[in-house]
Amino acid sequence: MLTERQRLILALVVREYVESTQPVGSKRLADAYSLSFSPATVRNDMAVLTDAGYLQQPHTSAGRIPTEEGYRYFVSQLMGQVSLPAQVERTIAHQFYQARHDYDQWMRLAASILARQVQAASLVTSLHPTHSRLKHLELIATRGRQVLMVLVLEGGEVRQQVLALNEPVPQERLSQVANWLN
Repeated sequence: MLTERQRLILALVVREYVESTQPVGSKRLADAYSLSFSPATVRNDMAVLTDAGYLQQPHTSAGRIPTEEGYRYFVSQLMGQVSLPAQVERTIAHQFYQARHDYDQWMRLAASILARQVQAASLVTSLHPTHSRLKHLELIATRGRQVLMVLVLEGGEVRQQVLALNEPVPQERLSQVANWLN
């Protein structure tokens, strides 16, 4: 069971890491959020969160980054309930109802709706559970609005897909997104 302070620190680490894609240090958290406790206290709680499996430290001198378990805890316990307007929910439900017998259409629809709602790229795939864990992802700007996405899965499978974006995205930003997802 996490204390309120540990829950706060975990939430701040997740938010900071998602925003910056850089490991988050205790001093940075204490300074950026004007916390009422010292960087040493933050560091101690980060160590507890690391031991509990919610954070990890990429190397000895680095700050912390969330683990998969840390993200799960954040989403289920700390993020708060997010709801869509009733009309948007009805529209989405109707679209899925129309696509109910076409699995490929259903998957495309899921990716499209997710991307539209979060205003970011989304990826929806169905794979065998033994091969479904992402090992590495690359996003490569090709021409104009097109991006080549290369997925390497733990089972050794490599998948490629050309994505058409709404607007061109610089390779530097694509690399940041890929690093964050990796």
